[in-house]
Amino acid sequence: MGKSPKDGQQALEKYLTYLVGSLGLLSLRGLDFGSADASQGKKPLDLVGVYVDLDTRSQKEVKAKDKDLQRVPLPALEAVAANRGMVLLGDPGSGKSTFVNHLAHCLAQHALESKQAEPKQAWLLRLPGWPESEGGLLPVVVILRDYARYILKKPKNPTLCIYGSLSPPN
Repeated sequence: MGKSPKDGQQALEKYLTYLVGSLGLLSLRGLDFGSADASQGKKPLDLVGVYVDLDTRSQKEVKAKDKDLQRVPLPALEAVAANRGMVLLGDPGSGKSTFVNHLAHCLAQHALESKQAEPKQAWLLRLPGWPESEGGLLPVVVILRDYARYILKKPKNPTLCIYGSLSPPN
């Protein structure tokens, strides 16, 4: 992992940089077996370049151009912004992890960019409907299968288990 950070600010920047690097690319291993072979020279896709907003099964009413009200799917991003204790459920491959990775990637990029001079990429604009006042949130991605595996080994303190399950692999 390199040198230990000198202070909390440097640790935060290192963490955000790690998030950006680890969440910004879309692995195609499950779709294209050749992409798992590094000797093939295939590069992963940039997540932000191919991401499509995820909708929920919930509906919301919006005013249409020629009609009074129309019911449309509620975007997952809007649902998360309005409901902090939300659980996102879906079938395997339905986009839950990609959604979380996209959200965390954009928030991490925004945090890093806010500390830099121009040019700015306006990362919050890639999160339509996300409150600007919430742009400073620190994204923490917990992969539940990793957390479950870790807690089975060291179940005494759940908080430390979350921290341990977040540690990047060596």
